[in-house]
Parts: sequence; structure tokens; C-alpha cells
Amino acid sequence: YGGPSDPTAKGLDSQSGVFWLPPQKAYPTLAERIRLGTVKLSQDELHTLIVGFMNAPEWMQSKYDALGHNCNHFSMAFARALCKDFVLPAWINRLADVGH
Repeated sequence: YGGPSDPTAKGLDSQSGVFWLPPQKAYPTLAERIRLGTVKLSQDELHTLIVGFMNAPEWMQSKYDALGHNCNHFSMAFARALCKDFVLPAWINRLADVGH
């Protein structure tokens, strides 16, 4: 979520801030993999969820804020949509929380 800070980002259109990167190719650099748990969605349900996030007003590029509404906030919302009980480790967004 945000803007195409990596030239390998795919799927970013003029309004949606949601895009994808190849696994483990996050920019600046992937710090750690975090297990979500088991996702119990069909492929069609997953596609519908992704399209919903891409079209959701709160995830448009214009809503991006480096501290208050960033890629970590998106990741938490998406992870919870996949696995309701998932909790993102507190250290993930600590800098944004301190600065905001």
C-alpha cells in the first residue's frame, strides 16, 4: 500500500494504493517473515477480498500518510481480513506510532 516505490510493483493504477510485489522483494528490505496462520478462503473468496481492498476508499493513494496510514496499517488490516485473530507484533509500526 502506498505508491510504487519499487519498480517491480505491479497492479498500481491511478487511484488505488494497493499493489503487489514478488514474494520477499519488499522495498526497502524485508526484515522478517511473520506467519499469519491458516487462511480458510477459496481462491475466489481471496480474489474478492483483494479486489475489495483495491477499491476501498481508505486504501486509495490519496489517503496514504507515512505515519498515520501506511503500508503497515494496510498489512494489519489485510492480515486480519485473512485471519481474524492475527495480531501484528508491536515493533512493526512503532516508529510511525511514536511520530504520530
